[in-house]
Amino acid sequence: MKFTKHFNFRVTAVLLFSLVCMVVNAQDWAAIPIPADAGAGNAWIIDNDASDDFNYTFNATTARTNFGPVSDSDKWINFFHNNYQGPGPTNWEEENVSVSDGFLRLLNDREFNNGVPVMKTFGNVTRPETRAACITGAKRVIYPVFVEAKVRVMNSALATDVWLLSPDDTQEIDIIECYGGPMSDNRNSFFAPSVHLSHHVFVRSPFKDYQPADWNSWYRKDGVTQWGGVDIRIGIYWKSPTILEYYIDGELVRVINNDAVASRLPDGTWEYTYPTAVTSTEQNGQLVRFESGQKTGYQAMTVASSLEEAKKLSEISVIDPFNYLGNDRRFSKEMDIIINTEDQSWQAEANRSPNNTEILNATDNTMLVDWIRVYKPEPTGDRARSLSFDNKSNYILSGDALPTFTIGERTEIDVTYATGIAGGIEEDLNYVATQIQQLDENDQVVGVSSFISPITGNEVNATSTSIQYEIPTTFNDGTTPIPSSANLPIGHKLKLLFYMSVDGDAAFADASEEIILDLQAPRERSITFDNKSDYILAGETVPSFELSETFDVTVTYATGISNGIEEDLGYIATMLRQVDASGATVKTSAFNVAIEGTSANAATTTYQFTIPTTYNDDSPVIRTDNLPVGHNLKLIIFMSVDGDTGFADGSEEIILTPPAPRERSITFDNKSDYILAGETVPTFDLGQTFDITTTYATGVANEVEEDLHYVATMLREVDASGAAVKTSAFNVVIEGTADNVGTSTYQFTIPTTFSDGSPVVRTSDLPVGHKLKLLVFMSVNGDTGFADGSVDIILAPPAPRNRSITFDNKSDYILSGDTDPTFELNQTVDIIVTYATGVVNEVEEDLHYVATMLRQVDGNDNPVNTSTFNVAIEGTSANAATTTYQFTIPTTFSDGSPVPTTEDLPTDNKLILLIFMSVDGDTGFAVGSSEAKIVSEGSLSVSNLKKIRKLWFLLIHLLVNY
Repeated sequence: MKFTKHFNFRVTAVLLFSLVCMVVNAQDWAAIPIPADAGAGNAWIIDNDASDDFNYTFNATTARTNFGPVSDSDKWINFFHNNYQGPGPTNWEEENVSVSDGFLRLLNDREFNNGVPVMKTFGNVTRPETRAACITGAKRVIYPVFVEAKVRVMNSALATDVWLLSPDDTQEIDIIECYGGPMSDNRNSFFAPSVHLSHHVFVRSPFKDYQPADWNSWYRKDGVTQWGGVDIRIGIYWKSPTILEYYIDGELVRVINNDAVASRLPDGTWEYTYPTAVTSTEQNGQLVRFESGQKTGYQAMTVASSLEEAKKLSEISVIDPFNYLGNDRRFSKEMDIIINTEDQSWQAEANRSPNNTEILNATDNTMLVDWIRVYKPEPTGDRARSLSFDNKSNYILSGDALPTFTIGERTEIDVTYATGIAGGIEEDLNYVATQIQQLDENDQVVGVSSFISPITGNEVNATSTSIQYEIPTTFNDGTTPIPSSANLPIGHKLKLLFYMSVDGDAAFADASEEIILDLQAPRERSITFDNKSDYILAGETVPSFELSETFDVTVTYATGISNGIEEDLGYIATMLRQVDASGATVKTSAFNVAIEGTSANAATTTYQFTIPTTYNDDSPVIRTDNLPVGHNLKLIIFMSVDGDTGFADGSEEIILTPPAPRERSITFDNKSDYILAGETVPTFDLGQTFDITTTYATGVANEVEEDLHYVATMLREVDASGAAVKTSAFNVVIEGTADNVGTSTYQFTIPTTFSDGSPVVRTSDLPVGHKLKLLVFMSVNGDTGFADGSVDIILAPPAPRNRSITFDNKSDYILSGDTDPTFELNQTVDIIVTYATGVVNEVEEDLHYVATMLRQVDGNDNPVNTSTFNVAIEGTSANAATTTYQFTIPTTFSDGSPVPTTEDLPTDNKLILLIFMSVDGDTGFAVGSSEAKIVSEGSLSVSNLKKIRKLWFLLIHLLVNY
């Protein structure tokens, strides 16, 4: 035993030593098992074209370009997969993408002009533009596929994202979407401990966007207060068109299985849910949300005892509840891999984005990706051809042996199928088909319904998925009704044909089942205006509206069913009609279809309708109090079925009221937020960006409402009499297309110059009697009227500040046992600096530049030689910031002589990495330089050092223990 132990140790040591020698070529994730199950008879096979360990260098560039390792330099492009610039205030910049020291680096920053940030308007909101980063993979992926990345989540309210998106932007799977930093004032503390595990389906025109909105889609874990700054492994197994499995740090945390969800809760237990309701399962549908409690505003979900029970009870897809994709609610397209950061519009609107100070911290606002790996489950041997109806038991009623369906019912069938493999040859899927068949007492075919193939040959050859099948009402002649089981002749039976064809009908797999078919229960044709009471004023009996008012109409409707035959919805229309005393039509507004015939035949749904101002003959709609005697107005709500052969009416009499009188007004609602202790007016600083919340309303007089023209904000200097001296550039913050009444928040930056180019002067430096005003005013009806919410303000002097610069990430390059950083010749490195110009006697120094060079000095620290002068940060940047830039260790000095390595230096000489800041045109400096060790190019990379060090420690551990 003693000999064996020593022998095993020698073998282990030799193997480890070999591994140390080879590790530079190993993938970073090689020792990390894939947490998802590849399935019986399958093994995980890497897709090298889509995977990357980022163990190479790609320098930031303003050019849109491909990049990757030497072996695959076109693996990525440093932008999105089309020319879209990013959501909200985001602007993706090619130059914010780089790869160094084993990481993909996606930087977020902000551009300033004279200390004022560049702004971006989206919708009716204006915010500082965030320069973000995005890359797109050249290799697309499709199910079944496992995609996992190791990332460091940004300590920021900006999004850390890894996701999949179809080339036509209609199908999206979000692997991670995390807003991990609470921010300096904790304004993002609700989202910081959450990882959003979600997906989207889109209609691009007219634009519609669905994503699950359940509480559990925001994954939380006990003990985690923020994900910002945390290294996390995040993966998705896109198992089939209807099944998604999410993994965090190798642990399964969420499953979406077609119409139900399994979620790991913060305490590690599981919860199984399905959608409680939607207003419709067609494209005009809306989610039903919780209206009280902790989950207010989130999608209403019902809890089940298991995922299987949730699937059995659910009637609503979680993948695509409103059929936006029109493909049986499935993820069916190849997708691009996208890794990016962004300033989401909803975060920016809520003012949770990094402010102009927070954005300067490059460490917090840089996403790091260590690696991304992509694997496919591939068969390892022969495979039997197979097909199974997995959820058959869901349709077997108590006491029965056969599944029961209803004629006309839309059913969900869970299916697992696989084509055969023999001798390494895999059969190709042709289709999976479903039909209803009637057989006589001798099993001879009496009738069969139309051929339906919910799974086509374009699908993969083996998977588990869900399909939708509507039990037909007629056989394939289109006229002969399919009988219910109760009406079959004696000895006859019905079968659900369920079979798979392979290799062009050369062979089949059969999972057909005898079934019971019931008739649909009788149903009266009907439609009702459910939320009518919401619009009935006190003392009235009918709803009241105003001209041009847009409001929600909720209707419950059902086509009729008679003798088991269901009527087909034609449409639901809504219009306005004037009728006389006898009820005869006088005038009607334009015909308006609110719900199309493609919608379900019975549902509750909500849509919007706007009271028209004219009838279809262009004559004006008259308010109720101006109608002829005996006339009234009706909101026409009616349903047509079977090509206008039948109708149901839910119309209601209404009142059109005049608008109430209203004073024109505008207020600066959050003014008090900026009033310092002991002051009575707000205080700001030059260049400061801040939120302004205004409540405004145009006037209503003599039943006529003024139209908003704009709301503007500027800075003005006035003299002792209140007369304008100078005003900053005209700045519209709310356009005339906005509502005539509203409360809005926008951002404004105190300008540093007036419109004539002269500088804005601080309050303490103004002439006697002069003061500064923040103009906040509203214009109506083309500048024919105004409302003023302007306030006096104070522009305070800057606080004292020492001039300084520091090399913040120096420790990243210090090897174990050393005190100074080590670099290779020609190595490109990230340098993070925090710098600030000085403020003395209320005067702020102006940044001239920050420069970085390499210098050789003698034993008395006298310069021997210096590399070319290199400005890293221009004087147009902010006067105080934390920022990241790249510097390449030079191989020659400015005189052309080679830069020596540290070991080749003369005695007492050393190399200095110069990092220094100049202010006010080289009249002052701050130094953050560091002595550095320089080694030859390619001799030892940082990423390899980390790997070798880990293995060396393991080797030492073995020596000690053996």
